Amino acid sequence: MVTLLSLTLLFTLALSFIKASLKPWRKDLLLLLANVAISILLVRFAKEYTNVSCPWDILQFGGSKPWIPFPNSLFSPMDLGQCFPGGHSSGAFAWVALYYFALHQMPSKRFRFLSFAVILGIVFAVCQELRGAHFLTHDLTSLLLSWVIATLGYGVVYRPWRQRQPSTIELPNTVAMRV
Repeated sequence: MVTLLSLTLLFTLALSFIKASLKPWRKDLLLLLANVAISILLVRFAKEYTNVSCPWDILQFGGSKPWIPFPNSLFSPMDLGQCFPGGHSSGAFAWVALYYFALHQMPSKRFRFLSFAVILGIVFAVCQELRGAHFLTHDLTSLLLSWVIATLGYGVVYRPWRQRQPSTIELPNTVAMRV
C-alpha cells in the first residue's frame, strides 16, 4: 500500500510538469514528497543510533539481551538492536503529511486523509507488535516524528502565521449626540 502511494505521488508529481491542470498542485506534491521521505529517513536514522532491543530479543520475552530503556540504551556498550522507533509503521505514519496536502488543496477532506494515514499506520503497528517486533511506544514515536516533520514542513513552506490578517471590527454607524 505504501509503495503504491509513493508511486502514485511520484507519477502525479511528474505529470504536474507536463499537464498544466496539475501545475497548481506541484508545490503541495513536492512538499508531500519531502515530508514523507524525511519522516522515513529520520526514523531509519534514529533506529540506527538509539540502540534499542526488539521485544523478542529481550530476556524477559525469551530473547538473549537485557532490557535497557531509551535513552539509557544510547550509552550502553552492548549492541542491543535497531528497533526504536518503529520502522514498518513509519512507512504509513509518514503519510500524515496528507493532512497538510489536503488542507491546502481540498480542506474539507483533510481529516479523511489524516484518518487514512493514521489507520494504515495503526494496522502496520499492531501487526508488528503482535509479532513481538515492537512495543507500542516504538510506533507512537514514529507517529510523533512523522507529525512533527509534516507540521514543520508545512510551516516552513507556507508560514501560516504570516498569512493571517489583523481582525477588523465593523461598528454600526452611530449618531453623535450633544449633551
